[in-house]
Amino acid sequence: PVESEYRSRPLRLVSRLLGGESAGSLRSALVRRGWVEGVTTSVERQPAYSLLVVDLDLTARGLAHWREALEVVYAALRAIRGRGVTQQVFDALHSEDELSFRFKAKEEASDYASDLAARLHLYPPQELLTAPEVTPAFDGDRTRELLRQLQPTSMLALLVSQTLTANATDGASSERWYGTQYWPIPLPDDFVAGLAAEEPRGGHSHRGHSYDPPAGGFC
Repeated sequence: PVESEYRSRPLRLVSRLLGGESAGSLRSALVRRGWVEGVTTSVERQPAYSLLVVDLDLTARGLAHWREALEVVYAALRAIRGRGVTQQVFDALHSEDELSFRFKAKEEASDYASDLAARLHLYPPQELLTAPEVTPAFDGDRTRELLRQLQPTSMLALLVSQTLTANATDGASSERWYGTQYWPIPLPDDFVAGLAAEEPRGGHSHRGHSYDPPAGGFC
């Protein structure tokens, strides 16, 4: 879990870099191939663990190429690891956070009060307003450590589509509450090993599915 690291939020920083929409971003690489409508990244925090969530809104064409789309995701992560996350990158994202907080839209008073009350067990009173919105400190070592930990061997890939049942194999399980069927299928070892393989210096392609990071960084 990384909730205790709220002042530096290293996993959120990785999420912001991976979910950018500028030229050269992961999203632009996948949209250019016609595989996604959009890419959303977020951090899911639980008492015992934290998850980096990468949500690919696949097109019909992308659904047929979801394995290749995963390859591009991990190529993007390798590119971020290779470029490194610098103080300059953090400062640019920090400035965006401050602007967003400064010009934040108004909320219902009762909803905002309830939200603040829920934060009391997470943050010091003097930081209740800013803690979830603005990240004041940069921890480069911890960010690099988390980037190293984001490996496909610890990935949970969920493929969701109404068209999948028509081509499903045996071995379906049913979700407890609504009876929705799902198929737990392990990814082939060679595919996972390929996702984890580091590329030669200077290259960010994987099995022909190239990813070109933005020349000026990831902001």
